[in-house]
Amino acid sequence: MFRGLIVSWLALTVALCAAGGCGKRAPDPAKGNAAFFSGDFRKAVQEYRKEFGGQPEDDTVAKRMAVSTFVMGDYTQFLPLHNLSLRLSGLHEEFKPSAVAVQLLKGEKYGGMDPKKALSPFLLPPQAAGDLPHVIRARLLRRIAARVTRGLSTDEEKALALLDFVSRNVRPEPEEAAEETMVDPIGVLMRGYGVRERSAWAFIALARQAGLRAHALSLRDPDDPALKSVHTLVLAQIGGKYGLLDVYGGFALRDPKSGRLLTLEDVLADPGPLQAIRQDDADYPLDPRYFTKALVSIVLTPEAILPRMTVLQEVFRKELPDSTDLPKVAENAQEEILSVLSQAGPAAGEKPAEGLHQLPYTFPGRECQADIWAYPFRLMREMPTGFEYYRGLPKAQAENETFRNARLQQLLGSFLDAINGYKEVSQNEALAELAHVYAQICHFENDKLERATEGLRGYLETFPNGLWRDQACLHLGLAYVKKGDAAAAKACFQRVKGPTRLAARQALDRLEKAESQGGSGKSE
Repeated sequence: MFRGLIVSWLALTVALCAAGGCGKRAPDPAKGNAAFFSGDFRKAVQEYRKEFGGQPEDDTVAKRMAVSTFVMGDYTQFLPLHNLSLRLSGLHEEFKPSAVAVQLLKGEKYGGMDPKKALSPFLLPPQAAGDLPHVIRARLLRRIAARVTRGLSTDEEKALALLDFVSRNVRPEPEEAAEETMVDPIGVLMRGYGVRERSAWAFIALARQAGLRAHALSLRDPDDPALKSVHTLVLAQIGGKYGLLDVYGGFALRDPKSGRLLTLEDVLADPGPLQAIRQDDADYPLDPRYFTKALVSIVLTPEAILPRMTVLQEVFRKELPDSTDLPKVAENAQEEILSVLSQAGPAAGEKPAEGLHQLPYTFPGRECQADIWAYPFRLMREMPTGFEYYRGLPKAQAENETFRNARLQQLLGSFLDAINGYKEVSQNEALAELAHVYAQICHFENDKLERATEGLRGYLETFPNGLWRDQACLHLGLAYVKKGDAAAAKACFQRVKGPTRLAARQALDRLEKAESQGGSGKSE
């Protein structure tokens, strides 16, 4: 009998262990969640792993581990964790890709992608696609845009801050004998120069990360049968309308009387304000005739219109809706196209048909058109896989790790680290000029005005015909404005030549206006 009781007890114990895990408690995400919502992402991952291991079976935990590793910059862990969370949650099954995005990605004219790659809801490994390079690039752009627009509230303030930043940090002309290479916006910012449409693209990419909608406007000579572009402006949506910005020259196109931003329709209806803007430089390519057959270039990031990026953006939005660490990784192709066709010009108030069949689109009653800008799609097809933030730099800069890291830190706003890096390479003959002027721009952006003015004067004396001469004169003038030295500022602005001369002229006009109103000329 006693033996029978023991056997029965053992059988019951085995059954209970099988059913309840012998009293083993269920994994508890509480500590991980607390760390996650407090912003301690490293601790969150540690706590989640203690409870759930490296492959959690809880979809919420997997999502939060994925987001945490992304913020930490641990991208090798981020990709599989994000894909795991999708499989566990089934979120990928609920998403319906945009028909317009699919047309663009699969069509031979633009994306030419394998349908399986184009429609996969899961992030693909780096060797198979540009998913990780895209999100890394987007995050860098987000960090730059966030620091440039920090403390600003209105769309116009943000747009003008980004305009100022790009035009001061990107020269209009390349280095002598520099080979034109295919580069993305990060490449344009890193190398510090870009032809008209490339500098415009750098602005547009930063604007997207700052929450602004922006596209490009190619001005075309109506007398040229080929209608080749002679200049590129930016259309930045501010207050519901697309205002005109000239990133190449570094100024906003405003009505000289009212001060408001001009739109394409304003210029087409009355070219008078445009003539006033270019009165000091009749050769600058803002001839009103160039607007009559202008082309609105709808700028889309091919990787950002992939359906899987919309899924990822939704994960970011739900888990950390107020985070400034998470970039905008997705774009809605259909919304971007319709925003241009309905607001950029004389089609305002109308709703064009959806889809791509109407492109190129001619605005009613005008000769202006709109179409998709093909260059980013070409870049996606032809650039090597992977991501190198220094891709596109001239050889001497790309091969010098200290220099290229200093340039990246400068763009991110870590000015002391950047200056120390430039100092280290200043004896390198191939890098001396850039190291000198970049360090002074760091001082200027960090409001170290005495150092900036002294250093910029030194640069102009050492490199009187240097590549950055005009930008140095402009920076020096702006530094003197901040210091309240109007006379010195005027002298610097008057020395600026090249495409930046109109920006300098406008700065001089503002200074003279402030003086006439009894001010010191010091900027607010």
